[in-house]
Amino acid sequence: MLDIDKKMGETLSPEKKPKNNLKLYIIIIIASVLVVTTIVVLVILLTRSDDKDNPINIKLSTISLPEDIIIDDGHYLFDGNIFICYKRNTNNDYTYFGVISDDGSNFKELYGDKLVISEKANGIRLIPFKDNKRIYLGDYVFECNDNTKNISSCDKGVVIPVIYPEKVVNNRFTYKTWSEMVIAPDNVHVAWTSLNMACGAVDFLGKFKREINSYKIIDSQIISTINFIEKDPTNETELITKIPRGGEIKQFIEGGNALTLVGTQPDEFVKSVYQSLKTEDHYTFSHEPGYDETSILSPDEKLGITMSTRFSPNTSMGILGLMKRPYCSLVLSKIIENVYTYAVTNVRKYRKGNVGPVLFEKEKSIKDPNYHGIDLHDKDEKFVFCSPISWHPSNLKALWPEIERGTSKRRLRKLEISNYTPSSYPKIENTMIMFLMDLI
Repeated sequence: MLDIDKKMGETLSPEKKPKNNLKLYIIIIIASVLVVTTIVVLVILLTRSDDKDNPINIKLSTISLPEDIIIDDGHYLFDGNIFICYKRNTNNDYTYFGVISDDGSNFKELYGDKLVISEKANGIRLIPFKDNKRIYLGDYVFECNDNTKNISSCDKGVVIPVIYPEKVVNNRFTYKTWSEMVIAPDNVHVAWTSLNMACGAVDFLGKFKREINSYKIIDSQIISTINFIEKDPTNETELITKIPRGGEIKQFIEGGNALTLVGTQPDEFVKSVYQSLKTEDHYTFSHEPGYDETSILSPDEKLGITMSTRFSPNTSMGILGLMKRPYCSLVLSKIIENVYTYAVTNVRKYRKGNVGPVLFEKEKSIKDPNYHGIDLHDKDEKFVFCSPISWHPSNLKALWPEIERGTSKRRLRKLEISNYTPSSYPKIENTMIMFLMDLI
């Protein structure tokens, strides 16, 4: 009994209690640190947003079309139907326009005739007016023969010639009067890119004036940089470079007061860029080193789809943009055509690779160098993306054509987005120009 009391006394003796308490405290502290660390890591993992944990869900499909048409192009209208340009197996000399629902139903032919395209035009584009009654085709404007109806309710359409400024058309250096063109949400202002042997891509902005038998472009102004190098006003012996505003125009945004273009920054390669028409704001939509081109923003302007080589390792051309170099936009400007041929034209013909498209969240893409968006290219590597890109007015669908590699066969590809809530759409404003480079 005495031995037991003695041992218990030793166990509970004051000298040994502090050691046991210290061990307990250490264990509690370590456990607390582990719990807190685990919680922090879980919070980071659950709240971070990157390419692998993107909240946006997507579904890709091909629009079902009538068997007797040869599709060339398609563009969403502002009522959610699709305006299409096509040929027919029975008559390949005619150009046809029609409208169809995006589930492939309710096809209706609106126009079919020989359409003369000028040598200085870049084919046919489908750019709907916001009023949903007209389509800007480039050399023409498509209208319903009953001007009280919109495109979808139209029974028959007509094409009205567009008259571009004489000084642009007849300039001895102009080899493309227009390569791309867009109409502002106000249904009046028009912007287009002209290709010039002396200046490269020159961007214009003007106004449509409806005349008896034509749409005439008036009040035209140059809105792109013509001279990239000028004398330093503080030192006449030195030269300075300007921010290269301009490029190939793709879309009016911000209610008509800004543009998306294929452009660049002073020390960067070809980029998809934002350019304000009211301020000096000018920036790129991504940090990708490779070849980024057309970007079309969604109706709420929070999402975008871009033509890009970023998911094509063999043809990304990223080597040209990895290292910042002074005057990069000027140094590499002479090889851009070769880059396009290698990474785009030849990929559509025979070379393995893709040019996207890529779905991106605008703010993430602008701010995060590690954000790359969602790859939308054909995983079978059979079809290759072609422009244009267009968005459904719901903000939850998009459309673009694809061409079968090595052939002329095309299809219309549809993207459907879920788990995304669109924001409010920008208000339509009068297009205003702050920076004028020249007056035609």
